[in-house]
Amino acid sequence: MRRSPSLLLALAVLLTGCTLAGDVTPPPGSALIRPPATQAPPPSSTAPSRPPDLSSGAAIYQERCAPCHGESGQGDGEQAGQLPVAPAALADPELAAQASPADWYQTVTEGRIDRFMPPFVSLTDQQRWDVVAYSLSLGIADSVAAQARPLYADHCAECHGPAGEGAERGPALAELANYAQRSRDAISTVIAGGQASGMPGFEGALSPEEIDALAALVQRLPAEAQTAAEQEAGDPPPVEDQAAAQGRIQGRVTAGTEDSPINEPVEVTLHAFDGQQEVFTETATANGAAGFSFGELEVVVGRLYVVTAEYEGVRYSSEVAHLTELGESLELDVPVFDATADASQVAASRVHLLLEQGPDGTLRAIELWLLANLGEQTVVPVDGLGGVVIALPPEASNLRFEEGQLGDLYQPTEAGFRLLSPIRPGGEAAQIVFSFDLPLDGRLVVRQPLTVPVQVVTVLVGEGGPMVEADNMIDQGLRQAGGEQLHQYDLGPFQAGDTLELILEPPAWWSQIDLGGQGYAWLVGLLALVAVAVALYRWYAPWLSDRRAPIPAPPAAVDPDESEQVRLLQAIAALDDAHEAGELAADEYERQRQSLKGELIERMRATGD
Repeated sequence: MRRSPSLLLALAVLLTGCTLAGDVTPPPGSALIRPPATQAPPPSSTAPSRPPDLSSGAAIYQERCAPCHGESGQGDGEQAGQLPVAPAALADPELAAQASPADWYQTVTEGRIDRFMPPFVSLTDQQRWDVVAYSLSLGIADSVAAQARPLYADHCAECHGPAGEGAERGPALAELANYAQRSRDAISTVIAGGQASGMPGFEGALSPEEIDALAALVQRLPAEAQTAAEQEAGDPPPVEDQAAAQGRIQGRVTAGTEDSPINEPVEVTLHAFDGQQEVFTETATANGAAGFSFGELEVVVGRLYVVTAEYEGVRYSSEVAHLTELGESLELDVPVFDATADASQVAASRVHLLLEQGPDGTLRAIELWLLANLGEQTVVPVDGLGGVVIALPPEASNLRFEEGQLGDLYQPTEAGFRLLSPIRPGGEAAQIVFSFDLPLDGRLVVRQPLTVPVQVVTVLVGEGGPMVEADNMIDQGLRQAGGEQLHQYDLGPFQAGDTLELILEPPAWWSQIDLGGQGYAWLVGLLALVAVAVALYRWYAPWLSDRRAPIPAPPAAVDPDESEQVRLLQAIAALDDAHEAGELAADEYERQRQSLKGELIERMRATGD
């Protein structure tokens, strides 16, 4: 049984409570500086402060949501296959009809850790309402909207206004508080059954499909009104004014290391990405407080911008952002830090160790380290010295990495390997995944030196994996991850210089039986049946013995030269054993024993013994 280390990555999210520090899928090479993992979710509201903007929501969706949920909301994004839980198909009409905008807004705000969805901490309150409105529109076909508009004009506009703004006889359907709390199913119910306030029900007058189409239109009336207002704003500015109307990105290179000002100009580069494709770059120089500025930038739906700077040999990045409207100006600062080879401020919040049986009596160990730089300087080796070194058990062999290889991102050392990539301050800036083999012909004591402090070591053992023992180990029981059942043990905390010591033994023989499918459930049922049968036998055995009065088995054959007295003594002993085992009723036992005893006495008298 072989697993990809990517399973462990997904599992890490599950077991650490999803410590995703950022919520943007970065374009290639952006090298994001992640905010601290403890960053709180953004504040939430009960309704949007202005009507949702579908065009803004579409851009946000393509940037933040499409990698998992798919461009059209079918749950088939390029990252969907890497998750243990399939992303929701937001375009599913039944799913979308059951949710109110407030429901999905809350999910975007707080995340769904059980489904590996992080909270979107970098979106403003209005941006979250915008992306929710667009997501809810994914399951509505253009033909449905075309069908609903004449129905609304014929049956609803007179009371509620042509755009849902309200009229003398009916309330405003586009009112934002009502919009946030009503699901499409709830709106359909009101349209079909009417209300006591005087609204008639249209069940029978309209088909169920027409009622559902009207409900979809009513739900998006606030967004429709916003789109109409934007169209009334007029055509784009004349060509000579377009430069001023296009977007601008500006900012400064800021010193992240305290009391270490930046005294020289720093070259910065603006990168523009459409999806994962870099479409252009532009370079400028950041001069102290004056900073940098990139103007006359196109406002393209879904286009991402990021600013990078190289400082003391390390590349740093701003946040990833996009321009959403003409004339918009974004502030994208680039924090940089002094570099150091001293790794004393680096710690591991958690180390995951997955153990599984390999071929030819070997044991495969997969480790994932979540490293955080708690200092104010970027940790990176200098001339191949310093930096973070990870040690391996002396018995380890066949070292492999999920990303890169020795000589590329890692440098071999006498005890393990050194990380060549920088570890920047702030949050969990490094996730290292590697594997190695261990011999497991018998009992093995694994000792792995820990070069940095480790808060928790989580040992995970799959089916067919070894038996694990360790001091101060907490058995967390069985966990489900990626469709597999794993046994979890936790140890720690550890200080730098401590040793992780585990005692591993080959699994018991019965754990190697491959019952397949529901085999283990059948095994448990069979064992339970055997236990019941034994209990019943013990309860009925005395009762059956009293009635069957079984004759004890004859004594074992004796050699021909043994005397008749010895044979009789053996028969009496066998009779006693049968009685003590409950196989012979008391009266039958006494009768047979007296008969054998009498015969023995007669034999002894005949021989003169």
